[in-house]
Amino acid sequence: MGFLKRTLCDAETSRRRGDVRAVLDAYAGLSEHYAAAKDSNTAVYFYEKCLEVAQSVGDVSAELHTLHSLGAVYKSNGDLDSAIAYFEAHRDTASQHAAAALGDGQSTDAHMAAAPFKAEVRRANSALVGVYGAAAESAAAQDDQSGCLHARLQALEAACSSGDAAAEAATNFHVGRTQVASGQPAEGAPALLRFLDLSSDAAVALTAEALGATRAAGYAGLAAAYHALGSTEKATACLHDFLSVAEEAGDVAAQAHACSSLGDIHNRHGEFSRAVKSFEKSYKLYRSLVLSRASTHPDDMPSAASAGSGSGSSKKHSMHRDVDRAKVHLGMARGNATMGTYVNVIVTDVGALLKWKNKRTYMKAGDIASGAVDA
Repeated sequence: MGFLKRTLCDAETSRRRGDVRAVLDAYAGLSEHYAAAKDSNTAVYFYEKCLEVAQSVGDVSAELHTLHSLGAVYKSNGDLDSAIAYFEAHRDTASQHAAAALGDGQSTDAHMAAAPFKAEVRRANSALVGVYGAAAESAAAQDDQSGCLHARLQALEAACSSGDAAAEAATNFHVGRTQVASGQPAEGAPALLRFLDLSSDAAVALTAEALGATRAAGYAGLAAAYHALGSTEKATACLHDFLSVAEEAGDVAAQAHACSSLGDIHNRHGEFSRAVKSFEKSYKLYRSLVLSRASTHPDDMPSAASAGSGSGSSKKHSMHRDVDRAKVHLGMARGNATMGTYVNVIVTDVGALLKWKNKRTYMKAGDIASGAVDA
C-alpha cells in the first residue's frame, strides 16, 4: 500500500507539472508490479492508464509497448480473445507507423526510420503465433475443426511475417495436419512439405520440435495426405522416411506405427508377403515396448490411413492394446498370404481336401469329458 500511495502521488505531481514521461513511468511501474504479482485485473487497469496517456501525447513507443503488455497479461490470464485483440492492435499500429516512416521513398534514412516499427511488427507477429495456436487447440478441444483450421491459418500468416523460420516450420506442420484431418489432403500436403523443407536445418528442426512439430510426424501426416489422394507410391516413400527418422531418433513407438502403416498399405494392395514382414516388425516392436514396461505412449504418430486425424492432442492408451491390434493384423496378413495356396487346393485337388476332412474325428460329449479322444 505504501508503494501504491507513493507511486500514485508521484504520478499526480508529475501530471500537474506536465512531466508526461514521469507519469508514464509511474503507471508502467505499477502495471509491471501487479503483473509480476499475478494480479492481472489491477495490472490491466494501470496498463490501460498508460495506453491512454501514451495515445493522448502521441508517444508511439510507449503505446506499442503497452499494447503488447496488455496482450501478454490477457494471455497469461487465459483470455485469448482479448490477447489476440491487443496483439493485433500492436501489429497494425506498428505497420501503420512503418509505412508512414517509409513513405514513397527508398532512401537509407527512410528505411532507418521505419526499422524500429518493422521490428515491432515482427514482435507482435511472434506473439500472435502463440495465441492463435492456443486458440486453435481450444477449438480442437471443442471438436470445432473449422475454428481450429481458421486459427491455424492465422498463425501461419503471423509466423511467415515474424521472420522466425522455426515458428514458420512448426505452424506449417500444424496447418498441414489439421487440413489432412479436415479432409483437405490436397491443401495439407504442401504445408507439410514446407515444414519438412524448413526443418531440414538442424537448428530449425530442434526449435520446431519444442513447438510440437517433429519430422517423423510430418512424414506420417504427409503419407496420410498422399494415401487419401490415391498416391500409394508417394505414401509408401513417406512412410519409409518416417521409419528412418524414427530409427535415427530411437523412437520405438514411432517405428512400430510406421511399420504398421506400411503393412496396411501392402495388405490393401495385395502385397501380402511385404505386409507380413511389416506387421511382424510392428508386432515385435510393440512387444518390446511392453517388455520394457513402457505401458503408455502419446497417440501422435498416426497410421497412413489416419495420420493427421488429431490436432496436436496427446491422448494416451494402453500399449497392450497396440500389441493385440498388431497381432490381429499379423494374423490377417499371414492368412492373406496363404489364401492363394488354400484356394488352389480347393480348385485343383478336392480329393486331398476331402481326405483331410474325413480324417478328423467327431468328438462326443462323453469323450470330451473323459479325455478319451485324441486331438
